[in-house]
Amino acid sequence: MLFSIEVAGHLTEDTIWSPVNNPYQVTGFVYVDSGVTLKILPGTVVQFDDAIMEDTGNDEFWFHIGSEPIAKSLHVEGRLIAEGTVSDSIIFTRTHNEPFRHWGIIYLTEEAELSSFRHCVIEYSGFTGYSLMEQIYGGIAVYNGSVKIENCTFIDNRRGVNLRSETEQIIIKDCNFQFIGPLLTIPYKLISGGNGCPNSVLIANNTFNSLMISSDTSAYFIFNKGIGLYGETFAMVLDSPDQTSDPSIIDCRIETFQFNS
Repeated sequence: MLFSIEVAGHLTEDTIWSPVNNPYQVTGFVYVDSGVTLKILPGTVVQFDDAIMEDTGNDEFWFHIGSEPIAKSLHVEGRLIAEGTVSDSIIFTRTHNEPFRHWGIIYLTEEAELSSFRHCVIEYSGFTGYSLMEQIYGGIAVYNGSVKIENCTFIDNRRGVNLRSETEQIIIKDCNFQFIGPLLTIPYKLISGGNGCPNSVLIANNTFNSLMISSDTSAYFIFNKGIGLYGETFAMVLDSPDQTSDPSIIDCRIETFQFNS
């Protein structure tokens, strides 16, 4: 890599990342502080320092006293707006394009504001270990209960989208979830978690090349399709009491939630 913009540390004021400075090299954990918005423009490439991930015991993904993991992450306590276009996607990826190498996570913390991702490619994320009791996974780890993810592609992430905490307003639609890389000894899931009422989570019109969606994902799950081994497509209907395609369910904690927003 001849030229790159290295980024690390706390963003304390509103910040814009532009493709003029491609690529942004995340060499240390980046923290979007409370009240701050990080806006990423179409065509921007964000590369994270990565490490080989063979299982969840890899030290390179764990915090240790006085040091952060080698595999870097983006923590959001404010707001992240990453909205690309059809012709200019925003890319979140690893630095070294080699098998088994992964970076950390995009972590929307409990304090984060409503963030949005459109026309993004999120690939090769792993996890971040904070303690023996706290390992966070997710190309996008949603711990604040609210996010809009539309027209994005997820490739070979330890978790594509990880929903935690009480879900409030989550939209995941028109996305493509793929697992195509070498399989590790640890399981992959395309979407996992989420314990709000189904009507607070919309998962619609997505394409999956695997059925690896957690049974604990409560969601309004409609018009999604899977791709078989030979390229055939089929409608995906998940058989779980917490996953529904019944639009008559109205027990939703957010009365103003609009599925067509």
